[in-house]
Amino acid sequence: MKVVIPSEMSGIEKRTIQEGFLTEDLLMEKAGLSVARGVLALCRFPGSVVAMVGKGNNGADAVVALRHLELKGIKTTALLLYPDEDHSSALRLSIKRLGVAQGGRSDGILRFSPQGSIHKLRHASVVVDGILGTGFRGELARELQEAINLMNSLGAMVLSVDIPSGLDGETGRARTAVHASRTVTFAFPKWGLLVDPGCRYTGDVVVSDIGLFPSLLSPLPLRQVLLPGDVLHHLPERPSSLHKGQAGHVLVWGGSPGKWGAPMLSGLGAQRVGAGLLTILYPDSAPSVSSFPEQMIEYLTSFDPGRISTVLEKIDVVAMGPGLSLGDRELQVSRYILDRFPGPVVADAGIFDMYRTSPMSLVRQNGAPLLLTPHPGEFARYLNLPVSTVLEHATELLLEWSRKLSAIILLKGYRTIIASPEGRMSVNLTGSPNMATAGSGDVLTGVIAGFLSQGMSPYEALVLSAFLHGWGGELLGQSRSVGILARELADSIGLVLSDVASAVEQIDRMDPWGDLLLSTSLSRLGSSITGGLHGQL
Repeated sequence: MKVVIPSEMSGIEKRTIQEGFLTEDLLMEKAGLSVARGVLALCRFPGSVVAMVGKGNNGADAVVALRHLELKGIKTTALLLYPDEDHSSALRLSIKRLGVAQGGRSDGILRFSPQGSIHKLRHASVVVDGILGTGFRGELARELQEAINLMNSLGAMVLSVDIPSGLDGETGRARTAVHASRTVTFAFPKWGLLVDPGCRYTGDVVVSDIGLFPSLLSPLPLRQVLLPGDVLHHLPERPSSLHKGQAGHVLVWGGSPGKWGAPMLSGLGAQRVGAGLLTILYPDSAPSVSSFPEQMIEYLTSFDPGRISTVLEKIDVVAMGPGLSLGDRELQVSRYILDRFPGPVVADAGIFDMYRTSPMSLVRQNGAPLLLTPHPGEFARYLNLPVSTVLEHATELLLEWSRKLSAIILLKGYRTIIASPEGRMSVNLTGSPNMATAGSGDVLTGVIAGFLSQGMSPYEALVLSAFLHGWGGELLGQSRSVGILARELADSIGLVLSDVASAVEQIDRMDPWGDLLLSTSLSRLGSSITGGLHGQL
């Protein structure tokens, strides 16, 4: 599904109105009706609904919603934060119509004041946040900070119109912002709603169709989010005549004393998504066998280009870095693989410490695909930046460094982000706190390599792998909220893949009006899969 930034959304709205496809008034009617439906989804029988109304069209959408609710017999109140002369023309018209619907009730349209409005807000079944829209950037005025802090302090159910007020719709950053129970956003999800920390303010995100034409987006947005219904379109085909030699051969280069298990877990991840053959290339003094007998072992007792070349001849994809220590031989072997191996390379873990003194040296001289999968700490060390900077400026840093390194980068986290040199970006919505366990990232590295070995494009492999990795964790969470092991996560991903078609069929994301819930959890899906998990784990 396409994801937009505020400037792209503003562009399609302007084209829609200027070229006569829909009027501004009609768009606001559709938006307001969507918000009214969202209120009733939060609270089926609200006693009263109060809207905090700004001065622009976001406030107008909130007022339209109040009118629809008032006409259904629900008591509504609009609290106006700005004087009449500051209101947009659309807002003035919406307020006039609401007053008629309320029958001129004296307490239906009021001026907001922190002391005078607290009673109304405290006793509202739902508070509608219509203060600021997706175009907001920068610092909030002191009066708005006070209004938002008051809303947040009451613990009421809050529905935000398009975006929680105070949140940056492009970056997801905020100093003071509304903490919503639900956000009804229009036409397309906004990037700032989905990435961290923006996603911590939104509650459930509902994307509501208000009649805009996607074909009017120009240029087409480069950002996306993968939804469950999209998964089947991305999976590699497996013909009935397939044998292991055709299903891809993955090599994992990694391991060191105390961390021999990391490459094994990466290998297991690759095998669970269908890689036909798996070889681990260890430095010397490694274990003679893998914990998983299906995995083959090779050794390097020294930097031997001839031996490395022989090993690589039969390999489709290399994953390097899991458990790898710093050393001259490790650097030489990694450099050889980057420059001489013609296939895709997935670099993780130890690779980022290896190249932290010279980040640009990670560029592949042969131009073959390079995929990087750091977590924020690794990326921060690699770039010599504080972790806080990486977290706050993740979108910008990923775009910058994917271009510099000619690499596709996946930054692991609460909301994993993927960026390509061409500017394509994706954010992943799946995952669970139970995945905070040693080896989870190693499994993801292997899953990516496994899909690449079966012919999937690098960008699609990263997007799909992040999605299934998180989905596997969510499904495990149904039986165990803490204490899962990374190998169990790999097994869970395999079971998800084996029955993904039936799981997707169970998804009921659309209501009859066409509103799309971007669920933050898929764990309610796939009962047949979880049944299999309970039987195996």
